[in-house]
Formats: sequence, structure tokens, C-alpha cells
Amino acid sequence: MKTKGSKFFTSEPETADPTKLIQTIKIRATEYAKNNELTWIKKNDQLLCLFTISFDRLIGECGLAKLSELPLSVQNTLREEKRGSSLTDNYEIKVVTSPMIPTNCLEIQLKKTENKVIIDTAFPGILSVDFPDNKTQSKDEYEFNKWFWDNHVFLK
Repeated sequence: MKTKGSKFFTSEPETADPTKLIQTIKIRATEYAKNNELTWIKKNDQLLCLFTISFDRLIGECGLAKLSELPLSVQNTLREEKRGSSLTDNYEIKVVTSPMIPTNCLEIQLKKTENKVIIDTAFPGILSVDFPDNKTQSKDEYEFNKWFWDNHVFLK
């Protein structure tokens, strides 16, 4: 794939094949739900559930890192790129030139609709937050999201 962001290893059977990935998520989500380990949150009139599946092996590469954990030589390649849904509503994120980081974590977001649960997103790596947007987010959410993106970088 030539898309930006985290990548699954093509050699990992449980996560490289979309059908098997969905099956893995369904099995684990069911186990977590039976053990009361899933928490649903309401966000903008939607019910969401975020959780992590940790594997005993590496499943992919993470395209996001804490800025402070990168060597100075990598931090020196820092640049900013605009992200957002429109030309007037965007945020500059930090980007560095660095290999992605191997990971054993699968991050999942479920969304509850009227009568079913859907997998909204699944990717290898670490959970992140929305880009800061002071037009749609509360002051606390905006400040937290800004702090997160001021301290994390995309790896390219």
C-alpha cells in the first residue's frame, strides 16, 4: 500500500488479510465484552469503544511516535504539514523522516449504531486523539488534543 500511516506486516496471517483481521477483532471484542473490559463513551452523539489487542509477536509498523523518544538526529528533520478537513479548518502536525516503529499492538475503534456494532477503524500502533479544533471541541478537549499533537510526530 502506498497510503501514509501505520502498516500491517503482509506476512502476519491474523492481521494482513482483512477478513481474518475482522474475525480476530470480533473474537477478542466478544471476549473483552464478556469480561466487562470494554468501555463505551459518547462523543458527538455517537457511542464509541476504543481498545487495544496486544499480540505476542510484531504485527506491523507504527507511523506515530513521541517526539521525546526519538534521537536528536531524527528530531532535527522535523517539519510541519497541514492536516484537516478544509483549507480554513486545519492544523499543522509535526512530521519527521524516520523508519516506522515495529509494534505488537492493534488499535481498534468500534462504533455502535441503532442495532449493531461496526468496526470503525483498526490499525497497528498507538491510539491517538483528534487534531485540535477550537471550533468544535471543548476547551479541555482542545487543550489535551493540542498537548498530544505538540508532543507526538508522524513518521515518514
